[in-house]
Amino acid sequence: MQVKCSLFNHWRLCFTWLPCYGRRVRRNVVIWQTNMNESIIQRIQNWYKLNCNGDWEHSGGLSINTMDNPGWEIKINLEDTALENGSFQKEINNGEDDWYIIKTENKIFIAYGDPNKLDEMLRIFLDEFLPSNINKNYVYEIYAPIKNLEVAVWRPVNAFMLNEYSYEIIEITKNVEKEIKFEDLDKIEKINNKINYEDIDYKVGDKVICELRSVFGGVIPIIQNKLT
Repeated sequence: MQVKCSLFNHWRLCFTWLPCYGRRVRRNVVIWQTNMNESIIQRIQNWYKLNCNGDWEHSGGLSINTMDNPGWEIKINLEDTALENGSFQKEINNGEDDWYIIKTENKIFIAYGDPNKLDEMLRIFLDEFLPSNINKNYVYEIYAPIKNLEVAVWRPVNAFMLNEYSYEIIEITKNVEKEIKFEDLDKIEKINNKINYEDIDYKVGDKVICELRSVFGGVIPIIQNKLT
């Protein structure tokens, strides 16, 4: 497939061939507007944040583009996530005003659809593809706050993905002194001998929600609260 791209007035213009009607289409990068479906967008944001770990986001991610069919194109990179081995295929074709093609290919979730299918294709990713393809053996490293310290310090625990917004802790490893995360190097050196690395509020089996946090050396998912 040949792709030609140019940049003009902050729009990315790309030409490619789609399998739907064999037509050349123009893809325009979409900038989200406030009147879009916030519940679906929030869920996609949650899935993206759940996979950010300081490394994955540099090569992974997702894109949502428009096409001059007209229609939508969605590509979600699944590599190095709990969905990377997922397999999926679904399509409808009731004419140019009612169609979509959804598939996985080379560890990418790909969806093309008519102008009314953006919400539906994202919903299919979240409600059909994701729950049936999560690999519970794929381990995520998330960070739990250590208690009773005058500065914020986090230690790693291992977890698997439950859905697009939560994890379940499966292991709390020992000897994590060299793996702790913190915000201020100077402050951590002053309290280093006071840290009890096992003093956390979480245990194996806990279901938790995380948020991204900028720390010394990068960005990590830290536990915000426990699900009951």
